[in-house]
Amino acid sequence: LVGDLDVAGNQITVETLVKKVGGVNVLSKHTDPSNVNYLLRMGTFELTTSTQFHLMLNPYAGSMLSNNWYHIAGTYDGSFIRYYVNGCLIVEEAASGNMAQNNLITAIGNISTAPFAEQFIGELDEMRIWSVARTAAQLSANMFDLPNPTTEPNLKAYYKFNGDLINSQGNATHNGTWVGTPSYGTQPLASVIPP
Repeated sequence: LVGDLDVAGNQITVETLVKKVGGVNVLSKHTDPSNVNYLLRMGTFELTTSTQFHLMLNPYAGSMLSNNWYHIAGTYDGSFIRYYVNGCLIVEEAASGNMAQNNLITAIGNISTAPFAEQFIGELDEMRIWSVARTAAQLSANMFDLPNPTTEPNLKAYYKFNGDLINSQGNATHNGTWVGTPSYGTQPLASVIPP
């Protein structure tokens, strides 16, 4: 859990490296479709704007193999919501309005209000939350590392999972605390991401 980390306005990117075994939520700030500030799963990217709830389905989720690393990202730029896998655009939809705000806890690998109700089972690395829509080129260029995160404009949080939940962006307000007992693996290499 990393505190109440809302992204306001009409620009966002949430991204991470993920190796799924089972479960659902990768990154959640929601309880239901009326209040989704952001919700990232291997199969969906979801958010609610002032005009409507948006559900972006990843049509390739069923063919993404368990125990393989993938980079997944959801973006919104005020005009389109997009879902990317490995830096490639998978699906997009026209959208407008500002993102819903809520007073919920941002949860990594779970849902904001009910620990273990929508638990993710697998491995995560290089998780980032931005208040800007990143491009496909930017996503591709920095999947495995983000140099100088403390000087990146619009970066709200960056979790490297190097034995901790420290926000490498520098804002200690969004350092996390574990619920349950995590274990730490090794960082994925570029060669393990399928094309």
